[in-house]
Amino acid sequence: MATVNYDVTVGAYAEGNRYQMDGAKTPNLFLVRGNTYIFDVSDASNATHTLAFATAADAVGSTGYTSGVTSSGTAGSAGATITFVVPSDAAETLFYYC
Repeated sequence: MATVNYDVTVGAYAEGNRYQMDGAKTPNLFLVRGNTYIFDVSDASNATHTLAFATAADAVGSTGYTSGVTSSGTAGSAGATITFVVPSDAAETLFYYC
């Protein structure tokens, strides 16, 4: 199993704020069951945005997905991270959102 790191920032665009992963605007993430993903949310742009996961693209009507997800620190503060160890029974498709 692998560990993958992402630097997360929030960028302002005409259509609204969007997450950037390693500088890429709203990329599709391919999360592999059993892998560990560490999202560095320490950049100040994350201060009012909480990275979360869901089973629906718009997160409306879906239950937030929290299995295997832990946070450390406060988004926008030094050292803040969200760690996601993708469970073997995770949903086939997951989405990230604020």
